[in-house]
Amino acid sequence: MEAQTPNKSVLEAIPATDGDAAPSDEEWVRRAQQGEQAAFDAIVRRYGNAIYRHLYRLMLNREDAEDVAQETFIRAFRYLDRLEDGQSLRAWLYTIATRVGLNAIRSQQRRGKGANVSYNALVETSGEIEEPSGRNAHRGTELRDEVSSVLATLPPRSALLMQLHYTEGFPIREAAEIVGMSTAAAKVALCRARKELRERLCEEDKP
Repeated sequence: MEAQTPNKSVLEAIPATDGDAAPSDEEWVRRAQQGEQAAFDAIVRRYGNAIYRHLYRLMLNREDAEDVAQETFIRAFRYLDRLEDGQSLRAWLYTIATRVGLNAIRSQQRRGKGANVSYNALVETSGEIEEPSGRNAHRGTELRDEVSSVLATLPPRSALLMQLHYTEGFPIREAAEIVGMSTAAAKVALCRARKELRERLCEEDKP
């Protein structure tokens, strides 16, 4: 596959194709590897918004998330031939996005720009959690703030594991691979993160 830049913005809406059933990831990858631009556009359409949301939770800045999402799909297009048969396209894209995003954050911090990495994925889910109403509204807002502040104190990879496993729904094995950990180490990190989250929230609830 010739290495070139996709000819559309990765966040641009691409009209859906007609048909009763959309091809599988494997089919889109196979066709894209053979040089079919429309197949890669379909991959962007399928995963572009999810990758952007993941990066926004990571970077907490829309412009930065858009830039990194663009870079993610440029790299995916360039290296699509390296995706092996049977390898999860979704996990592969998240791995690229996560590594590019973390590198961008480190670069910003070296230049003295940007905030420290803040992982509030369990409470900032782009509208996936309904806002509380009535008497519970104030408490719901407080709880989201508490969880967010606690997650921000966790080791970066532990908090990112929680985001990938609990918010994005990746199995622990895939979440571990995305952040570059063994499955065993990821299980330990998640257990510790859950324990610390519970303990800190309980402490903040005490009068």
